[in-house]
This record gives sequence, structure tokens and C-alpha cells, in this order.
Amino acid sequence: MQTRREYLAGLNPPLAKAKARGRLSREATAEIERAIASGMKFSDVHTGDVDLLVTDPGPAVYKPLPPQPEQRSIGRMVGYDSDGHEIASDICFRCTYHVNLCSCRSGIKGSSSIARWSEESSQYGAPIDVPSGT
Repeated sequence: MQTRREYLAGLNPPLAKAKARGRLSREATAEIERAIASGMKFSDVHTGDVDLLVTDPGPAVYKPLPPQPEQRSIGRMVGYDSDGHEIASDICFRCTYHVNLCSCRSGIKGSSSIARWSEESSQYGAPIDVPSGT
């Protein structure tokens, strides 16, 4: 049994290419309808008398999400270097996550260039690891 395209490619003149893809022309579609009406069967045409096999995929399996770190609502940490210049940081220098997503048990670690934290940063209640020996 041949496909519709193979049939059309075998006609003289051929109305389609055998291994091509895409839509068929009006003439090719009309020729296929004439061939089906005259009793020809094609391997790529499904009739209603064949039940398609449908397998049951089973119950849906949901995988749990990995635990997410507890979020803080700090935004950024502000500190001062030994000369008194303000330094702002929004990442933990231990785990390199944003300070809101840092899950370090000993708290957010600041840059080694920060000599002291501002009162604004220490009011958030998050444990802050102040670098030693600057």
C-alpha cells in the first residue's frame, strides 16, 4: 500500500514529490479524492472503522520543589569603610546570593572592606557577620 504522495508522484505528469512535505495543490487534492472514490486505499489515510490505540498515562506524578531559603526583606546592606566612605552591597559574600535569599546560618557576610555597618542595615534584625581585622 502506498501513501498519497507516492501515488501522486507516480502519475504522469507527477502532481507531487514523493518525499516532500507541505500542502498539496488543488489538482493533487482533487486527484486523491477521485482515487479514494474509485476504491483506492492509502496507507496514510485513516478511516473511521479503525480504533486508534490510546494508552492511559496513569496518574500525574508531582515532584516536590526543593526547599527554598527563607526570605528576608532587607534589599541591601549599607556599611562604611575605614575612611568613612559609604559602601552598599546587596549580596552575601559567603554564599553569593542576594541578601534577601541568603540562607547562611551564621548570617549575611559583608565585604571585607566594610569596617562598620550602618544603623539602617542593623535595624532589620538579620544576623550580620561583621568582618574582623580591618
